[in-house]
Amino acid sequence: MSDILAEILKAKTPQRQTTHILLNPGLEEEHTSLLTRIKRAEKYDELHNERDTAPPLQAKLEEVEAAIAEARQPFVFQSIGRRAWSALLDENKPRDENEDDEEAGFDVDTFPVRLIALSSFDPLITLEQSQEIWDSDDWSDAETTLLLAAAMVANREIVDVPFTNDGLPMGTRSTDTPSNTVTTEDSATPSS
Repeated sequence: MSDILAEILKAKTPQRQTTHILLNPGLEEEHTSLLTRIKRAEKYDELHNERDTAPPLQAKLEEVEAAIAEARQPFVFQSIGRRAWSALLDENKPRDENEDDEEAGFDVDTFPVRLIALSSFDPLITLEQSQEIWDSDDWSDAETTLLLAAAMVANREIVDVPFTNDGLPMGTRSTDTPSNTVTTEDSATPSS
């Protein structure tokens, strides 16, 4: 094996994909409501020669935004590798005469739960925990689909990063112009 290929194999890391789930969706509703109330208060304040009503609402909005930031849980998924991917598909083949399975290309009841568990990187999710999330009434279809989509992207998508003529990522200088595209993995790291 050539030295260059050995260096490439040594440097290559699995592709990763991150998604975020808001653990308290009520905060989003509160945020939207406050934005509406602030707009109304600002209009009221412009028209009336009284003490401003918008600033206290703005302070509450900042509190809610901080709570949202704290309640956004990142989930990082990592590629399981080509062989494990093929084995997972073989173990979860579409069931006979099941239209959903045939359309997806796998058993829609077993494959998503197993892929989420196998691809989880941070936090690590066991098969039992993945099944619990999948079956829970506290997790919406949209949220479980986000987890599955991130696990799928980590295993099936190529992430393109535009580079400049001298090999630096785009946006690192004001004079950057794209010259080519390379593939890379998301550089997420576990937070333990």
